[in-house]
Amino acid sequence: MTGDARYDRFGWDYARFNPLEDRALRWYRRHARETGGPILELACGTGRLLAALATDGHEVVGLDRSETMLRQAQRHLGSAGTVVQGDMRAFDLDRRFALAIVADNSLREIESEAGILECLGCVRRHLRPEGRLLVTERRFDPARYPDGVSEHPWSPAGADPATGEALERRVRVRLDTDHRRLHGTMTYRVVGAAEEVELPFDSLVLHPEDYRRLFRTAGFDCELFVGYEARADDGADPFLCFVCTAAR
Repeated sequence: MTGDARYDRFGWDYARFNPLEDRALRWYRRHARETGGPILELACGTGRLLAALATDGHEVVGLDRSETMLRQAQRHLGSAGTVVQGDMRAFDLDRRFALAIVADNSLREIESEAGILECLGCVRRHLRPEGRLLVTERRFDPARYPDGVSEHPWSPAGADPATGEALERRVRVRLDTDHRRLHGTMTYRVVGAAEEVELPFDSLVLHPEDYRRLFRTAGFDCELFVGYEARADDGADPFLCFVCTAAR
């Protein structure tokens, strides 16, 4: 999981380029109501989703590797939830949950299918027999990688809430020739300064059939919906929404 340094130093910026949409929040809230909680979110980041679910009265627990992100999550949650530092591939919380969530491409933070299966195995052990796992991922779109590269120019400046520094971000992602892995670099710089900080990340390229295979191998039945709605995959909507339960 090569993103640790990126999240420790610049994790506050995540919500700027990946905001939590209203339709996504409605989807998570619906499943939270139907399962009743308690709720576990892996790679919970700044806790923005958990904080929303906690305001609905659910008991929530967040797990993340980054101390920096967890400090922000605890501030968002206050006394309404608990955060735990840990690796989503190997954790033991000694309890079970009605709902587990892996949101916003977080499953692809794990760099190998073996690691993903370790994570899913941990989730299964922490779910109640009737519990659900929600996984949301962005569909891989090869059209975004002309000549095998996707580049995003410098972003508008955003202020680090801890330091007040105004920072800009640039992203470059390269697609392997076999179209199975992405290699990216996020570059940050303080506005008006010459210094740039380059932080690499790697990610698997996974298609709907790959997710289904991994869930099945880990002992889950899954349904795939798209666009945070209860509708079948149309092959076009960018948001893949998996609802998983223990295989019968």
